[in-house]
Amino acid sequence: LSSNRSPVEQIKVMEIYHRITSHQQQHRRPTSKQSE
Repeated sequence: LSSNRSPVEQIKVMEIYHRITSHQQQHRRPTSKQSE
Protein backbone atom coordinates (compact mmCIF):
# COMPACT_ATOMS: atom_id res chain seq x y z
CA LEU A 1 0.00 0.00 0.00
CA SER A 2 1.32 3.42 -0.92
CA SER A 3 0.73 6.48 1.26
CA ASN A 4 -0.20 8.39 -1.92
CA ARG A 5 -3.67 6.90 -1.82
CA SER A 6 -6.55 8.42 0.09
CA PRO A 7 -7.87 6.64 3.20
CA VAL A 8 -10.96 5.55 1.29
CA GLU A 9 -8.88 3.92 -1.42
CA GLN A 10 -6.72 2.19 1.17
CA ILE A 11 -9.81 0.81 2.85
CA LYS A 12 -11.12 -0.49 -0.47
CA VAL A 13 -7.79 -2.12 -1.23
CA MET A 14 -7.70 -3.74 2.19
CA GLU A 15 -11.25 -5.04 1.77
CA ILE A 16 -10.42 -6.54 -1.62
CA TYR A 17 -7.18 -8.01 -0.27
CA HIS A 18 -9.01 -9.50 2.69
CA ARG A 19 -11.64 -11.05 0.43
CA ILE A 20 -8.96 -12.57 -1.80
CA THR A 21 -6.92 -13.99 1.08
CA SER A 22 -9.97 -15.33 2.92
CA HIS A 23 -11.25 -16.87 -0.31
CA GLN A 24 -7.89 -18.53 -0.93
CA GLN A 25 -7.83 -19.92 2.60
CA GLN A 26 -11.32 -21.35 2.15
CA HIS A 27 -10.24 -22.83 -1.16
CA ARG A 28 -7.11 -24.40 0.25
CA ARG A 29 -8.61 -25.72 3.48
CA PRO A 30 -12.39 -26.16 3.15
CA THR A 31 -12.42 -28.31 6.29
CA SER A 32 -11.00 -25.58 8.53
CA LYS A 33 -14.49 -24.26 9.31
CA GLN A 34 -15.76 -27.73 10.14
CA SER A 35 -12.88 -28.41 12.53
CA GLU A 36 -13.52 -25.11 14.31
